[in-house]
Amino acid sequence: MTVKKQTKIMILTGSYGNGHLQVVDALKKSFDQSGTDYVVVDLFQEAHPLMTALTKYLYIKSFTVGRRMYSFFYYSSKNMKHEQFITRLFNSFGWRKVRDLIETHQPDMIVNTFPMLAVPEYKRKTGDTIPTSHILTDYCLHNRWTHPLVDRYYVATEKLKNDLIQTGIMEASQVKVSGIPVMPSFEQKSDHQQLCQKYGFAADKKLVVIMAGAHGVLTHTDLIAQKLSGYKNSQLIIVCGHNHKLREKLLRENADNPDVVVLGYVNYMDDLMKVAEVMVTKPGGITLTEAINVRLPLVLYKAVPGQERENAEFFHAEEAAVQVDDIDAMIQATQRILSDDAYRAKLKANMAHLHCPGAGGSICNDIFETLDAKEYATQPVTFEKVSLL
Repeated sequence: MTVKKQTKIMILTGSYGNGHLQVVDALKKSFDQSGTDYVVVDLFQEAHPLMTALTKYLYIKSFTVGRRMYSFFYYSSKNMKHEQFITRLFNSFGWRKVRDLIETHQPDMIVNTFPMLAVPEYKRKTGDTIPTSHILTDYCLHNRWTHPLVDRYYVATEKLKNDLIQTGIMEASQVKVSGIPVMPSFEQKSDHQQLCQKYGFAADKKLVVIMAGAHGVLTHTDLIAQKLSGYKNSQLIIVCGHNHKLREKLLRENADNPDVVVLGYVNYMDDLMKVAEVMVTKPGGITLTEAINVRLPLVLYKAVPGQERENAEFFHAEEAAVQVDDIDAMIQATQRILSDDAYRAKLKANMAHLHCPGAGGSICNDIFETLDAKEYATQPVTFEKVSLL
């Protein structure tokens, strides 16, 4: 599709974890290929930097000591009505910054990749009709994604589309099952032998990847290494991310064990997931989508109550991953995937049913078609002073 040169997209995101930023990177790739102009904004960071710093701290704590608190806020707000005072107050955070950004950048459309409703609330307050699309980055639905003034929704599954329609605030034509955008490299084929040689992994062994650096969630790593390294001719690859203390500890404990490879932060997760037989991880929406693309069986360990718990429950129900809540169950599930070829193949086949290839390109093309099909006003918008609610 030919994209008009003057088309400009404003992409809103939030830097709570890397997942939403990875979606933005995937979208940028597709927009770059089409020559589309865009601007990326971390809305909450720009609108409320101090509050953002506090909530990021609480978000990280939600993986350990703050699980109950996060669960309370998530589930108590999940089905709140948009016309309620407290909902409008909460949704209004950042709307003035949205107003300023629109006046500055004059975008043709706003694409939101983070569960926040400042844009539709801005539209409600001002009467602006700027086209607004939401890309849902999980496999479950929450009130923070939905609003009557959102024009288009992009979702990962048919179930999620049906859940959205059942809210009664949008038509089926407004919801497109596109998949969640991830980097194109996760859909590119690679040679297993060459990748193992490139990174120094044992090509003749079954590789088990454990994501251990996720905010201190994974404990008893010594027991895990003891039970899984060498099991059914396997090699254990433990990724510690930016958790330097954990990495040093594991390096000391496994200095003489060639079946345990300890890594820090890596920028080649696509390759790592392609060579693995199974991965133990937390069930973030982006990680799940990346695993679908490479057909990597997953053990979803100790999901935080909220969207991660619901993601895990969905994948477990679809028999596309295994959900566990303790170390023993995690070890048993991993061992079964390694030892049972038929079971491993079944998990991969069920993941294939959830695959939406080329999600980023599909979303970008749909955005362009939507802009071409409807004559939205793109003239500069001026503003009058309006009340908070």
